[in-house]
Amino acid sequence: MYWTESKGIGGRIKQRPEDFIVEEVKDGRVWKIGYSPLERISDLFVRGDGEHVHATLVKRNRNTLDVLREIAKKLGIDVKYLGYAGLKDKRALTAQRISIPRKHFKKVGLRNAFLKNFSCERRKIRIGSLTGNRFTVVIRGIKRREPLFEFMRYERFPNLFGEQRFGGNEVMGLKLLRGEAKRRGSPMERMYIDAYQAWVFNRVLNRLGWDAPKYIALPGYKRWDEYTLEELRKDGVRPEDFRKFKARGDWRRSFFKPRWLGYRFLDGDLWLRFELPKGSYATVLLRELMKSG
Repeated sequence: MYWTESKGIGGRIKQRPEDFIVEEVKDGRVWKIGYSPLERISDLFVRGDGEHVHATLVKRNRNTLDVLREIAKKLGIDVKYLGYAGLKDKRALTAQRISIPRKHFKKVGLRNAFLKNFSCERRKIRIGSLTGNRFTVVIRGIKRREPLFEFMRYERFPNLFGEQRFGGNEVMGLKLLRGEAKRRGSPMERMYIDAYQAWVFNRVLNRLGWDAPKYIALPGYKRWDEYTLEELRKDGVRPEDFRKFKARGDWRRSFFKPRWLGYRFLDGDLWLRFELPKGSYATVLLRELMKSG
């Protein structure tokens, strides 16, 4: 099922990590993957008076949480003391801000990753504390060019969660909520619940289509609406079942609008740059553009 009526351009994404660059945006500033000589000189010193060292984590073909665990191990601390605003794609080249308690900070070498742009700040970086992400993508082997221009005229796109959010985690979340799986107190349990919430959101949005309201609930013990409640009932889940997982729920926009920044056609490939608001998935947008199945 596709939401847009434009023909697909075809092609393939993520043929190599450099084909999918993600750079975090916060209050108009883009944290970039490059590392200039001036930045290297500046990073000889860590300036500021705060209790947390903020740094840009640049990683290639690695999962955000895996890199954070490596950093924590080398610093001899629990990974929970590290802060980050969001997870970035694995098969990609990405840049994002993280925070480390100053009293534990030291510069460390990392596998397929590095830290730069150090500064001392007062607060730990929290989930969601970003504006959005800038994507620079190469789509290999496109079949046609013209649909791109029609596609870029769309005013909004469905704010669906991408397939990478699931991977079967949503089913485990459902089992936990229904009491069909034993609780072990693992941090992974909340990830399963988050995946289930996202799955319910996608089901509602796909059912309502373009007539969906501006916001749809990510269900929890504090947040739900008539649409998500209907899906919960189908699954045999009640809003109060989320309480034991401390999942309050939230509201999520049904649609998003990308900010197009540029494109170039390169010998059968397409180079594309755009920005999306936080929480929106480039893979959802690109699936609609490519329509490659």
